[in-house]
Amino acid sequence: MDGSPIWSLGEIVIDAEHPDSHGVHWILTKEEGFWAAPKTGAELHPHLSRHGAIRTPGWKAERTITLEGHAFAPDFPTLRRASDRLTGMLSDPHEPTPLVCYSEIGPQVCDVFLDDQILTKPGESAVPSFEWSLQLVAPDPRRFGLHWSRALTELPSEGTVGVRFGDGLDFSHGVSLAPWASSGTMRLHNPGTAPTAPMFTLHGPLVRPTLTVRGRRAGVITYSDNIAVGEHVVIDPGGPRVLLNGRTPVRHVAFPADFEQFVIPPGGELCVHLDHNGDPDATGVVEAAWRLAWF
Repeated sequence: MDGSPIWSLGEIVIDAEHPDSHGVHWILTKEEGFWAAPKTGAELHPHLSRHGAIRTPGWKAERTITLEGHAFAPDFPTLRRASDRLTGMLSDPHEPTPLVCYSEIGPQVCDVFLDDQILTKPGESAVPSFEWSLQLVAPDPRRFGLHWSRALTELPSEGTVGVRFGDGLDFSHGVSLAPWASSGTMRLHNPGTAPTAPMFTLHGPLVRPTLTVRGRRAGVITYSDNIAVGEHVVIDPGGPRVLLNGRTPVRHVAFPADFEQFVIPPGGELCVHLDHNGDPDATGVVEAAWRLAWF
């Protein structure tokens, strides 16, 4: 890479070095807002009968992104079809489109909606071309890693004699028996600059399972019902949402639920412990999935 990131928005790939699969070469000439910090929603109100002002909490506002550039095509029919693809994008008012930047530090993504009309005008070069401009808005101002991080833990158990499985089995020196144990705890790391909420998936069998945050961010989420073998419950603290088998809303079954405590802080970690009220030898597990996040 020569220092110019590659961008993708829906089916359009903006690459300074290569045309897309239709033979159209998309060039980005201006970008604002993707790498900048979003504004805050803080407000100032004057004190009564004294100097100064009162400042409300400054939560990050939405992220506004502007992209401008040129499109070059081998002929005018291809150019017209490229213009139609561009102006027909982002038409769904309910579903965002991922805007991905593949930069030197790895891919990052914002989920965006159209924030203004899509502008095009004929180019001035001899090659069939047009200039284009997009204004986008990301209601969630964070930039996320494109790929998900994952962690998993079983229920806590005491040391037992069993076979330790690594990357593979090698019987040339026999099979070794060794003590193993599960702490029931997993540590979730976020080296980014913005907080991120993991999604937790509880796989049965579990009896009234509890997730507990340990450390400075103490909190509990208890699923006040049983999860049978073959069933799973998805807990999304960022929603917050609780879904049985990924479909049926059961948020009312999660009580108590300190959803706001189940967030990985920027540049930090979240220590989460799994337990339940049933057989300590049960095979239920919890899986965490999260994306790194930046402001």
